[in-house]
Amino acid sequence: MLGLLVLAGGIVLAVVLLVRALRRVRASTGTRARADTLEGRTAASWRSLAEAHEHDGEWRDALRCHYRALLAELVAAERVEEVPGRTPREYLAAVSEDAPAFTSPLEAATDAFEAAWYGHQPVGPDDVEDVRARDAEIRALLGSTTAARGTVGTGAPS
Repeated sequence: MLGLLVLAGGIVLAVVLLVRALRRVRASTGTRARADTLEGRTAASWRSLAEAHEHDGEWRDALRCHYRALLAELVAAERVEEVPGRTPREYLAAVSEDAPAFTSPLEAATDAFEAAWYGHQPVGPDDVEDVRARDAEIRALLGSTTAARGTVGTGAPS
């Protein structure tokens, strides 16, 4: 019995060490499993889904999809890494640290999303439009951003 416990402990230790090693390799090469998606959807796909919810008057779901589109845009632009289980506030903290130019629109969208999704606040077309505007703001910032991480509108060559 003791031998089985030692063997099981050794296997767990080996798995933990392997996972850590793989994370270091992935971080050093900069590769990601899904470079342009969030939860398997592109930003455009999230926006299409949001529009379908809007058409049906499902404002809460539309707001959520616009928020996810905004995050997918940041993931695709490599401004934040998708981490399964990461909370909206954790995404905000990561963006604030690594790409502060995006903090203000993401914070506004995060506040709206959390109020609707977790706070069960009523959601209407104006709320959805506000998050859509934050998404457009993020896309505009991304359009003016150089390839150098964290620089915005400097005109520096890529």
